[in-house]
Amino acid sequence: MNFAEDRDFVMSANFHGGTEVINYPWDTWSRFAADDEWWQLVSHEYADTCQAHSPSNYMNEFDDGITNGYAWYRITGGRQDYMNYFQQCREVTMEISDVKLIPASQLLNHWNYNYRSMLNYMEQVTYGVRGIVTDTITNEPLEAQVYISNFDKDSSMVFSAMPVGNYHRLLKAGTYNLTFFAEGYLPKTIHNVIVTDKESIRRDVKLWNGTAIPAFSANTLTTHAGGSVQFTDNSGGNPTSRLWTFEGGNIATSTAPDPTVTYNVPGTYNVSLYVTNSIGGNTLVKEDYITVNPDYYIGTLNPTTCYANFFDSQGPDADYTAGENLVTTFTSADPEKVMRVSFSSFNLENSTGCASDVLKIYDGPGINSPLLASLCGSEIPEDIYSSIAGGSVTFSFTSDAINNFGGWNAIVRCDSGVGIQENLASNIRIFPNPVRFGSFVVESPEVIRQINICDLSGRIVYLENAESKSLHVFTRNIKPGIYFINARTDKGIVRGKVQIIAE
Repeated sequence: MNFAEDRDFVMSANFHGGTEVINYPWDTWSRFAADDEWWQLVSHEYADTCQAHSPSNYMNEFDDGITNGYAWYRITGGRQDYMNYFQQCREVTMEISDVKLIPASQLLNHWNYNYRSMLNYMEQVTYGVRGIVTDTITNEPLEAQVYISNFDKDSSMVFSAMPVGNYHRLLKAGTYNLTFFAEGYLPKTIHNVIVTDKESIRRDVKLWNGTAIPAFSANTLTTHAGGSVQFTDNSGGNPTSRLWTFEGGNIATSTAPDPTVTYNVPGTYNVSLYVTNSIGGNTLVKEDYITVNPDYYIGTLNPTTCYANFFDSQGPDADYTAGENLVTTFTSADPEKVMRVSFSSFNLENSTGCASDVLKIYDGPGINSPLLASLCGSEIPEDIYSSIAGGSVTFSFTSDAINNFGGWNAIVRCDSGVGIQENLASNIRIFPNPVRFGSFVVESPEVIRQINICDLSGRIVYLENAESKSLHVFTRNIKPGIYFINARTDKGIVRGKVQIIAE
């Protein structure tokens, strides 16, 4: 009894000799157990499997090998009823031999008659409804009662077990309403849970103690020094008051529902929200929730990052200077993503062929990498992407002796590359497309120096160096799907799409 008390068993069985039958609850009462239909299903499965793997007269007494305990004969104080009533553990009595104590020479035979049935019986513990019960606010596991209204009786409910909070309710096929109770918490009912024989359904449950439930969001989790973040209180439980705490913000605390906070110093910062109602309050702390990136200026540092606010040498409040010749390289901090450059402002001296002031962007770690773009004038460029996941993008800026302008403000960030726009008008030809028979051809009016093929996540699946206007690409090692083609030429990168389908 102590052994069972300490272990939260879900199913068990005890074995006897003297007859051949599966005896199911109750032994004490004439009334049927709440799970009588389930007991008959499980008991028949055991007996039927025995009959299929034993002599013709084995396990075929009573109701084809099974019986209700009381219908056979009444006993009180038996282990079977104790385990079911006091431990909420589904237990049967398995009478496996007409001989009370079978000789050792018959043990192997009886093992062969029964072991498949035993495995079936143990497998039943994996079916029915199961899940984990936790606290809505802390996510800590709870010990809770699981009760089925208009069904459970005679202690047939079950309990979630600590320290995990897991419960297992074995059930016959049907539709049930499960109610969860825990001390200090409001009950919660899950309606119309449909159970199928020999299948498992999971229903995790969170119980609420009635106190306010803190929750919040922000319009961005990453900003630059001097940038602002708006927070929104999404708390539940009808809070009547709140208190925000902002580490690193221009305001340390706020009681407003949707405060805006400015961050002036680069770093990562915690945000917390305490909310309360008439029953009680709780605090939610999100550690390292807001990241404030430093400003980067061309000519300084060569950062590895996934987000950078990038300016010309003088920043957003002054013109760049004469005679500059500056280089900065950004490297993706995410090995699965490319670098994406998005300009919010752009103003350089405009000249034919960008011969005066020019910002050049290269697809790689230096100015000898393939050229992505040469930019001047005041038109804001389209977004520009590097082609290698985990790779780099290099900026080179030169200015002449006169006519200095406002420069640029750009965001350099990691990106999956999905949905990219072409950096140059795509006049490459890809044929056949879709590809069905193991290869396709890529043609370009410019000499292709390198070609790579990326899947939709930005991962490179094919890479080839070349010196040709026409390339034959073999797809035998590429799975069916949609891919992006990036072809480097002396004028930049052209992109296209190809669909590979199974042969």
